[in-house]
Amino acid sequence: MKYLDGIRGIASLSVVIFHFFHEALGSFVPAFRGRFFYTIFDGHEDVMIFFILSGDALSISYFRKKIEKTIVYSFIKRYFRLLFVVFISSFSVYLLMKLHINPYRKAQYILDNNSWVGEGLDFRPKFYDFLQYSFGKVFFGDAQNKYNIFLWTIQYEMLGSFLVMLLCISTKYMKEPKTYILATSICLILFQSYAGLFMFGVFLSMMRAEGFFDGEGDVTKNFLLIFSLIFLVYVPNFIPSITHKVDPGYNIFKFISCPLILLVIYRSKMIRDFISGKFFMFLGEISFSLYGIHYVTLKFLFSYSVNEIGPYEYPLILAAVICILITIYIAYVMSCFESRYINYVNRAAKVITN
Repeated sequence: MKYLDGIRGIASLSVVIFHFFHEALGSFVPAFRGRFFYTIFDGHEDVMIFFILSGDALSISYFRKKIEKTIVYSFIKRYFRLLFVVFISSFSVYLLMKLHINPYRKAQYILDNNSWVGEGLDFRPKFYDFLQYSFGKVFFGDAQNKYNIFLWTIQYEMLGSFLVMLLCISTKYMKEPKTYILATSICLILFQSYAGLFMFGVFLSMMRAEGFFDGEGDVTKNFLLIFSLIFLVYVPNFIPSITHKVDPGYNIFKFISCPLILLVIYRSKMIRDFISGKFFMFLGEISFSLYGIHYVTLKFLFSYSVNEIGPYEYPLILAAVICILITIYIAYVMSCFESRYINYVNRAAKVITN
């Protein structure tokens, strides 16, 4: 499903831009903390999109073939699929800390910003502690010493994968599985639970298997869907959060809009074709590497640039752009090695499931 990779690529790049500009440079350049910028690049909304896509992608093969082995096969691969990027990004941080390279400590004062730049890594790196984090605690427990703060999503990915597997296997015992999964996911989403997002992804996968997203649709329908997409992306940022939480990313309307955004994209042939372009596909192929490694480049490479440049607005913006381009290149190199690694994981998973 090319457009799934396209969406994943767009969301991944959006997270990177969000962390570099909104979070790192936001207090130094107020425009990056403005409502317009936050509307386009909303890191928390992007993560919620990831969770829905995971539920969808993990269940696609099962609903196509209705063979339980396919979902078990996907679940067995999941841990090892995530492990590569987790290990590489965490080891990079561990190694730089052991070499006493810590430009982020000075950079946070220049930027007048403790978020992501100065936050975290306030512990002594130990090899055994790093191994515990990379192979276990980042997946199954809340590690005290976090080598990559952005990997907080991995726990939800693992739990969500398990939930998806159980749902897929359970559908054959349900009279109305689509109704049950949709109703449950809506209830959980209204309670701002990430589990509801994974469940909605399963619902989308079931709808696709029944041909709901087939067909091109006329021009009028596609333009209405494009307008709906703009509305769903833009409006929730202007509705006050009824949860009274400080972070606008936790606005309950974001939890509601994310599933609807994907539903609109899936229904529009025009949008699907657009995000299936080569550039978005490229970003989709490196998306997880990009997500995992950008903490390292933000924390170390960009902080070093800040220390060298000083408090000058436009040079810092240019440095952020260059660091993002370097991050994309590193992610590409990582993805080349990752693809070989995944081939071995696939072979091993097939042996186990057969």
